[in-house]
Amino acid sequence: MLARQIETMASRMAEARSICRAFSTYSPQQQTATAPATSNTPTSYSTERDRNKQKDQGLRLAKDLAAATHRPARNKVSAYERTRDRLADVTKARRTLDLEKQIYRKWKAGDVYAPHDLSPVEQTKWQKRRPRETDAFDQLGINPLHEYKNFSIMSEYVTQIGRIKHRKQTGLRAVNQRKIAKAIRRAVGMGLMPSVHKHPEVLEVEARIRNERLMGGRP
Repeated sequence: MLARQIETMASRMAEARSICRAFSTYSPQQQTATAPATSNTPTSYSTERDRNKQKDQGLRLAKDLAAATHRPARNKVSAYERTRDRLADVTKARRTLDLEKQIYRKWKAGDVYAPHDLSPVEQTKWQKRRPRETDAFDQLGINPLHEYKNFSIMSEYVTQIGRIKHRKQTGLRAVNQRKIAKAIRRAVGMGLMPSVHKHPEVLEVEARIRNERLMGGRP
């Protein structure tokens, strides 16, 4: 395939050279010197005009052939440059994203900082997670220890098998997590809640909701 393309390009170039060589041998001065005395007639003017027109057409054809010959190469170069620029943009975006992941401190407009604040030592300080200061019970002003009789609240903080959920799942701060755990154990000890599953009334409500979803609202 490549050899055929090279052969076609060579033939076009040879044809263009022959056309250019044929029209380059034409000289208006020689035509004027060898022309007879009656060269100023309208017929001679029209003949010269026709020859010039043919010469212009030949040169235009030669230029078109040369452009057609080099067009595939130019297209390949342009496609390569576009691909290179696109890959460069993708690489730059990935590098920027990697650098953003290394910056743990979330800067805001108007923050004043020193060059030392951009060092890895200072960045590791912001990497550490800080304990929660408030949670749902603090926002509502409820003491979890006083809600040990409310099995609906207690059931939200136990798993399907009756285990107390971890602080990562409950989202409570340390003090309220200990209080809710103490309230759950108190409710289990008093017999208000089962120790191996959720409260039966809560299970009944969940089963009813699940059946309604399966039935699609049909009675």
